[in-house]
Amino acid sequence: MKQKNRIEIRQNDVDFFFFLHSVKAATIEQVGRDAYPLLKKWALYKRLQMLQNEGLVQGSITSSSGHRKVYSITRKAFRKYLSNAHVKRKELKSDAIKHDLGLVEIRYALLNLDRVTRFIPENSLQTWSSDLLGKEIEPFVISNSDAAAQITVSQTSIFFALEYELSLKTETRYQETIRKYYLESEVTRVLYVVESSNDLKKIMDIEKTMDRKCLGKFFYTTFEKLVQKKESKFINWKGEVINLGVQG
Repeated sequence: MKQKNRIEIRQNDVDFFFFLHSVKAATIEQVGRDAYPLLKKWALYKRLQMLQNEGLVQGSITSSSGHRKVYSITRKAFRKYLSNAHVKRKELKSDAIKHDLGLVEIRYALLNLDRVTRFIPENSLQTWSSDLLGKEIEPFVISNSDAAAQITVSQTSIFFALEYELSLKTETRYQETIRKYYLESEVTRVLYVVESSNDLKKIMDIEKTMDRKCLGKFFYTTFEKLVQKKESKFINWKGEVINLGVQG
């Protein structure tokens, strides 16, 4: 006999499961802001506790989350509310919590900019088939992008890849990232969010030496500028600027 939930699962709960699966990890503040914006804080705590008691979400506290409680979806919730014939893989938990929590902030910041109409996180790209998401996302799946963002440029809607670098990497690692996108002709632009201005200058210099056709494919900003200061401009190594906060 199929076990019934002890609580009623509403459409906003199912939407929350989709959100949580796509980002893999979210704090209670991020959940309240992005999934349950109409719930007061006490009601949000209560709802999450009820969902956790039902085995639909799970919470954990780790040092990588700054000792904050981080929620993820369970196999039970995925199987019962999300799974369908379009599933390619089932990855439900983050193995890089700090990075993925940062991506939740980037997602929120970008979706609040005028020219950004859609944001598809890496877990969604790798989970759902292109029959569901659209054939245009296939290059981002192949490139293993952190996300794909649909952006209006000169009244044309195109997808940008998004990469988020949490910490300074070796020159070889940056070269590998830059090379894979220059080899993927169907990805025409990349938004690259880095932690500090020092990281930004280092990556731009590496790209400049590799960009033999002067395409300037990568547009950069820092996490602080995009998320904390809410600045909407990205710049490439050639000095060209794209402003995602202004239609045109």
